Amino acid sequence: KADAHYVADYEEKALYQPDPDIPDTPDDPTDDPDEIIVDQKPGSNDVTVDATDKDGNGEVEIPMGPILDEAEENEDLNLDITVDFGNGDYVDVEISADELQNIKDQLDKILEEQGKTYDDVDFVVTRTESTDEDGNDTYTVDVTFKVDGEDVDVESLGTEDANKITVTVPEAEEGHEYIVEVWDPTANGGEGGYVELPEDAYTVTTDENGNTVVEVTTPWYTEIKITEKILTFTVIFEYFDLNGAPAKTETVYEYGADLVVPTYALTFKTASHEYTFNGWNTELEMIVKADAHYVADYEEKALYQP
Repeated sequence: KADAHYVADYEEKALYQPDPDIPDTPDDPTDDPDEIIVDQKPGSNDVTVDATDKDGNGEVEIPMGPILDEAEENEDLNLDITVDFGNGDYVDVEISADELQNIKDQLDKILEEQGKTYDDVDFVVTRTESTDEDGNDTYTVDVTFKVDGEDVDVESLGTEDANKITVTVPEAEEGHEYIVEVWDPTANGGEGGYVELPEDAYTVTTDENGNTVVEVTTPWYTEIKITEKILTFTVIFEYFDLNGAPAKTETVYEYGADLVVPTYALTFKTASHEYTFNGWNTELEMIVKADAHYVADYEEKALYQP
């Protein structure tokens, strides 16, 4: 008595049933391969590599074969590698043309000795986060070359503009700062150790995305350690003690610590004069947030008037 549309319904039954004792498991994200994109504009001397740590293990291996092949043909080739470790964390390594040629020359010798080719070379970038024995947050970046999976030593030209490594870190807490150390195999009598870089060897700035970044612009280092440490300040007091003798204290405080004022004389006498405390040269800051130098002021009064 009307239009109609009939659809047959079928009961589905699998021919093979899964083992009920083996639970279903989702795909392991660590199985995802890292993403690596190499780009060079036609006629350009700049090669950029954008890599993403897809498996989240904090390490990315970048095949260097095509890049070294290009460097073989073009001595003016510059290399810029950016590795995205997720959550806004990245490491950027800029290698100048001179440094890339220096690296290639050293790798040529190593590959010849081992009977390997450029296709066996990887550039490996590793980023780890930890807490040191003092409770400070530490971010370590390791950049190295591998041949057939084994680390090889590659020395820098040593020039200031040979390369630059940029690392994102969380914004430092109030009263804290970042220090940068590098691994020096000659330290500690040849046993190796971390050596703190001078402040003019790195900068701490904010990038266009609001990330705090540390740029290390000194020659190539295999391993860089960036540590957030609390600031310390020196406070000096000059005054007279309870015996009327001049005294001076010099104390190092951590940022935000309570100031401890030494015991000083409110009044004292000499053979000819009486001295009365009249205050400090500047107002005391009872919470230490900067270096300070406090000098007690005493009013002098002669005991015997002519």
